[in-house]
Amino acid sequence: MKRILYIFALLAVSTACTNQQAEEAAQAEAPAAEHQALQAISLSPQQVQELGIEFTQARQQEVAEWIEVSGQVMPPPESIIQVSARIPGYVRKLQLIEGQHVRQGQTLCFIESLDFIDMQKRYLTVLADVEQLESAYKREQSLLELDINARKTFEQTNAAYRKSLAEKRALEAQFEVLGVSARQIAQGKLHKWLPVRAERPAVVTKILLTEGAYVQPQQAILELLDERHVHIELTVFEKDLPKVQRGQQVRLVLAAAPQDTLHAKVFEVNAKLNADRSTNVHAHFDQVPQHPVAGSYVQAWIAVAPRRAWVVPEESVVYDNGQAYVWRKRGNRMEPVAVQLTPAGGGLLAIQEPLPFAPADSLVATGAFRLLAILRNEAEEE
Repeated sequence: MKRILYIFALLAVSTACTNQQAEEAAQAEAPAAEHQALQAISLSPQQVQELGIEFTQARQQEVAEWIEVSGQVMPPPESIIQVSARIPGYVRKLQLIEGQHVRQGQTLCFIESLDFIDMQKRYLTVLADVEQLESAYKREQSLLELDINARKTFEQTNAAYRKSLAEKRALEAQFEVLGVSARQIAQGKLHKWLPVRAERPAVVTKILLTEGAYVQPQQAILELLDERHVHIELTVFEKDLPKVQRGQQVRLVLAAAPQDTLHAKVFEVNAKLNADRSTNVHAHFDQVPQHPVAGSYVQAWIAVAPRRAWVVPEESVVYDNGQAYVWRKRGNRMEPVAVQLTPAGGGLLAIQEPLPFAPADSLVATGAFRLLAILRNEAEEE
C-alpha cells in the first residue's frame, strides 16, 4: 500500500514539474513572438528627410507571368549577303578586313575583266549602228509613203534597226545590273575595272578570296551581314509551348552586355518539336542593338497570361520571417502592412488582391529597409 502511495506521489510531482516547464516555455515564447512582429514607427518630418525616405503609391498596369528561356542572336537568310563579281576577271583593290562596317554603295573591290572592256566596246559599236540604221529607217519610211521604194527594202531596214535597238537596250540593262552608267560609256568614258559595291549597309563577316585571284560569276568574293534584320531564336520546351504565341513581349539580355535589358516581340512559333521536346521561337528586336554579334548567347523571358494588377517598386517591399511587408504612411506613423506578391518584371512586384490598403495610401519607396533596420536595432537593445 505504501509503495502505491509512493508511486502516486512521484507522478504528481512529475506532472507539476512538466506543467511548470510548459508555462515557462509559453511565457518565453510570448515575448519572442511579440518581439518578432513588426511594429509601426513614428517619425517626424525632419527624421523622414534625414533618413532619405520617399513615398509612392500602388498603381495598376499590365503584368504577366514570365517564362525563362535561352537562345541565340541569329541572322535570317535575307541578312546574309554573298558578294560576287557577276563577270569573270581578277580581283583588284580588295582592302577590307573581317568585322569592318561598310556603307550602302561603298566600293568593296574592283574586277579587272577583258569581257567588261569588250562589252563597253560592243555598246559603242551598237550605238553607232543604231544611229545609222535609225536614219536609214526614217529615209526608207519616207520613200515608202511616196511609193518610191519597194516595201521589201523598207522591211529589211526596219528589221536591222529593231535588232540593233534591242541589242543596245540589252547592253544597257547589263550595265545597270553591273552598277555602271551606260550614259558615261556613251560619252566615251570607258572603265578598265568594274567596281563591286555594297547594296546595303552591312558588316564584313568573311573574305573568301585574295587580291589578284581570278573569279567566276558564280564565285563569292565576300560575305556580309546586314545587322539591321537580325532576330532572336529562342528555345521553348513542350510544357511551356501552349502559353507562347505571336506578339507576346520578350525581355532579354545578351551575354556580351548583361547590364543592358533589351526588348523584343515573338514573331513566329515553330509548330514542330525537336528530338529534345523543344521548339524554336523567333522574336524580333523592338530596337536592334548596335552591332549585335550573330550567334551570341541570349537569356530571355517571355511574357504570357497578361493581366491587370496593382504593382509597387521592389524597393518598397521588406521581408521579415518570410513575410513581405510594405510601409503605409498614416500621419507621422509608418505602419507595416503584410502583402502577398508575384513578380511583375521591370523592377516591379504585383500585389495579390484584395489590396490590404487603399490605392490612394502613400507607401514608403526609398528607405523601406532603413525602417526595418531601425526596428531590429530597437529589438536588440531591448
